[in-house]
Amino acid sequence: MFNTVTRTTTSGHHSGLDFALQMNPLDYMDHHFERVGNRLVVGYIVDDPDPENPLTDMDGNGEIYTARRFSQTLSDYNDALGLHDGSPNLNKVTSEHPERFGKLWIAAAADNEEFHVWCQKNGRPPKTDDSDVLRRYYLNKARRFWNDTEGVEPFIRFDENVWSFNFTDDVELGLWRMLRQEGQIGDPDAVSLDVYEHSGVMYSVSGHGMQCQFDTAQSGAVWVPEDEARAEIDRRAPVYQFGEIQSFRSGGVERFKFVIDNTGIESAEFTNWGDCFAEARKMTDGMRSDNTSLGRRRAAVELAESACEIYTDFVNGSVYGVVIEVHERVDGADKETELTDDSDVAVFGFYGSNTAEDELRHEFHAAVKHEKEKIAENVQH
Repeated sequence: MFNTVTRTTTSGHHSGLDFALQMNPLDYMDHHFERVGNRLVVGYIVDDPDPENPLTDMDGNGEIYTARRFSQTLSDYNDALGLHDGSPNLNKVTSEHPERFGKLWIAAAADNEEFHVWCQKNGRPPKTDDSDVLRRYYLNKARRFWNDTEGVEPFIRFDENVWSFNFTDDVELGLWRMLRQEGQIGDPDAVSLDVYEHSGVMYSVSGHGMQCQFDTAQSGAVWVPEDEARAEIDRRAPVYQFGEIQSFRSGGVERFKFVIDNTGIESAEFTNWGDCFAEARKMTDGMRSDNTSLGRRRAAVELAESACEIYTDFVNGSVYGVVIEVHERVDGADKETELTDDSDVAVFGFYGSNTAEDELRHEFHAAVKHEKEKIAENVQH
């Protein structure tokens, strides 16, 4: 997004030239100046007055739903995590997976003391100390009890049913957790987030960000991919089942490398994520693995982390514009300058100070190089 501002707001003096900047630079950010011939190249950073919401105005960042009591996204939050009013939606277990629930209940009952006591009162357990014989009896008794009371169907005709036992709740909750992990309840690619609020807001993948017993709402939000983000998960998952891309800053620049699991093999370092991913695809081409769910989870978490970072910058107002100006000495004047016609005034939409400062350095050096090349070309002619 390009904005042109003609309002002069700041004056200065550098390298023997006076100049008037077009916008208000942020004092706590780096400024760059370099004189090239009779021109002065100036670079600085400003606030973005009208940044785009990275979740609603951009594709590929997914959605973030919060768990605030009266939040408009509360129902979406619950659906994404398979919850009902903030608690596990156990109705989905009994209504959508009755056969699996029945198998787990029968197995649990055969080993549960509460059910054994019921059998002793309402049946004829064999008088033996043989654990195998006893377990077969309890297993058969549990199976008959389940079938006779129609399992999880309405229990109008029976005084006792599976819900008469305390351990049934544990079986139901345990199955909900398994189904949630398998992606059969809730969104299979949803990522739970923590929300830290104290003189600002920070979103992070649960357990990875600022942890404070007073100011951090654990699982206070959830990230869910939209169509573009889910397609990106599909693209990354086959590679990520074998390893991960690690990011780090070195020499003031963000760098990336791909590390294959449990091998010590890693790629060269790249300053561009896309180049690193392309190398990772080459490194894993032809490799075989059955752990596709791991790759999918890693891809979802990576995208969620990126969305958290950019959305945190957005809600805290950490979105900036990079300004490059070229001032030229006025003919016949000693120090006075004016802005050149070919000067790019501002480019906005940089989320986070590191991103803005990296872009400022890049654009400033490019502008200085361009001015030097023009001088060299004029000399040749």
